[in-house]
Amino acid sequence: MGARRRHLRGRHHLQHRRCVRTRRPGQDDAGRGPRGRSGEAPGGDRERRAAELGQNLQRELPRVHRDLERFDRPGDRRDDQLSGHRPDARGSGTSGPPASRRPLVEVAVEVAALVAGWSLVGLSLLIAVEVVGRKFFAFSLQGADEIGGYVLALSSAIGFSYAFVTKAHIRIDIVHKRLPMTVRAILNVLALALLTAFAAILAWRATAVAMESAALDAHAPTPLATPLVWPQSIWAGALVVFALLAGGATLRAAALLLTGRALEVTRRYDIASTTAEVEDEIDAARQRLAATDPRGTP
Repeated sequence: MGARRRHLRGRHHLQHRRCVRTRRPGQDDAGRGPRGRSGEAPGGDRERRAAELGQNLQRELPRVHRDLERFDRPGDRRDDQLSGHRPDARGSGTSGPPASRRPLVEVAVEVAALVAGWSLVGLSLLIAVEVVGRKFFAFSLQGADEIGGYVLALSSAIGFSYAFVTKAHIRIDIVHKRLPMTVRAILNVLALALLTAFAAILAWRATAVAMESAALDAHAPTPLATPLVWPQSIWAGALVVFALLAGGATLRAAALLLTGRALEVTRRYDIASTTAEVEDEIDAARQRLAATDPRGTP
């Protein structure tokens, strides 16, 4: 019985191979001429398929647009308010104008950040001289600790504004980047509002401390006897600038959201992506090379 079944299967397979060999190219199983409908020319079959493909694309286009709008990563495009070559800039949320038309407050923040950075370098040299003098020459500059406290406080206050302008404040985006665009826009406005509230509290208390020092004519209990109102006024002013920057960005983001421009809110104030940060570092490296190489870079 088993041998008979194997014989029948082998015979059926042989007949199938003979049928395939004798079939003309382009003929279907029913022998009705070219492939496709009976009597239909190959050109007509291509036109029919092209028409069906066009109809399918028309049906799928709305869904594709929705997916692109949902999964658009606005953080990949950052405002370039510091370098001026990309449309949606880094931080405070205005549309990336050229460097010559940047807001004055942002230019002032960048200059203040450079001054604060060089102040930290100078503080490091001052501390090095203080340590060497005490160790080997038995003398002290009398005030390095006090000056170091002032420099650290002022550079931190200035750094708040610079980090806001350059979008360098840390935000956790594990869940944020997977949310719909409208929800992300709402969360961005909420984050700006909370940051503004925090900055306002800092500015308020710092201003109160500076005013109290001015009223009491307070001096530092150190050999330098520095009037405290001087460093405290600069410290409070830097925090006020930070609060104003955050408050202005919050008002602009809220206005965009209320007018239904959630995509614009997301593009301006969303979390910067890793790709954008890498591109910024590459641009900064190119600028440094162009500054050091008189022939320029390719």
